[in-house]
Amino acid sequence: MKNFSRPESNINATVHNLSHKPRHIVITCGVLRKELSAWPDRKRFGLEFLFLPSSLDLDFDRMQKYITRALQKIHAANTYSRAFVLYGQCHPNIADFVQGNGGELVHLGNCYEMLLGKTSYRKLLAAGTYFLLPQWAGYWNKVFTKNLGFNEKIGQIFFPEMHTHACYLDTGFVYKPQFEPQSFTAFTRLDVQIKKLNIDDLYDRLNHTFSHLLKQELLCQETLL
Repeated sequence: MKNFSRPESNINATVHNLSHKPRHIVITCGVLRKELSAWPDRKRFGLEFLFLPSSLDLDFDRMQKYITRALQKIHAANTYSRAFVLYGQCHPNIADFVQGNGGELVHLGNCYEMLLGKTSYRKLLAAGTYFLLPQWAGYWNKVFTKNLGFNEKIGQIFFPEMHTHACYLDTGFVYKPQFEPQSFTAFTRLDVQIKKLNIDDLYDRLNHTFSHLLKQELLCQETLL
């Protein structure tokens, strides 16, 4: 008769490997690709990221198609236990089409709120802040002129009417091309404030959220250990 018992060290090694193998996928915006990829605890939660183009928030139909197609392909492949969607209210019907395609919407707010926290984000928003992120701030001119149809004359009228200033959220991660505040101010007539962030605040929010979402699974891992 075969002996199926294993030494405790082998069991621990097996559990360690399971806990670091991606078991769940997180569909999210590529605007925080570097920041989220560097999250130290994502492997502990067994998460893998699928980053979608950051320009999707400019086209609701395109966003819905991308997220829906991603969820359908993920479920067809049957590779992951759960498919999370880490987006804010970037689409008016996001909760409906995510749930309708078997995804789970993670409620952490939009990318600015994830970085700043709800209180700080809402305070800045109420003050008329226009937010800039490192991933796209380097090619803001392309976004404004080609995607939104602005020119400098329109920009100098539109932005001061809608906002009091701009705030560049410095996450500590560098994207290319890098942001040039002077040319942005010339186009928008908005002064730019640089706000240095502690990226660990984002990671703490992610840890808290996924600890709750994956509570039962984490308890099972701890029991095996």
